[in-house]
Amino acid sequence: MNNNCIIAWMDDMHMSAHLAKVSTTHSYDLRFCEKIEDILDFKSFTLLIDLNKINEQNFKQIDELRHRKSITFIGFCEELNQSLIVYFKKLGCDMVFKRHDLMKNLNSILINIFHSS
Repeated sequence: MNNNCIIAWMDDMHMSAHLAKVSTTHSYDLRFCEKIEDILDFKSFTLLIDLNKINEQNFKQIDELRHRKSITFIGFCEELNQSLIVYFKKLGCDMVFKRHDLMKNLNSILINIFHSS
């Protein structure tokens, strides 16, 4: 596994396909998970989550993991406003996007994350 690991927690066929294409193009290690336990074995990764698919307890568990692991936490949802962005950032998201904006800019976002460190 390389240092450019993406863990995707989503049930979105189009986003998953787009993410797979970007990951293949740039040789990113892409894994899909269905529950928090699926990410415990990874030490450093970018976590991409559909914010409509997880609950506040999951956010707390992810926040606890951040103390032991290097995680960049990107969340997305279909509808988003400023108060939701603030809410999700307080829960631990590093970045929050509307689904459409993330789809459009996913390649450049991941390049910036993986090549800025």
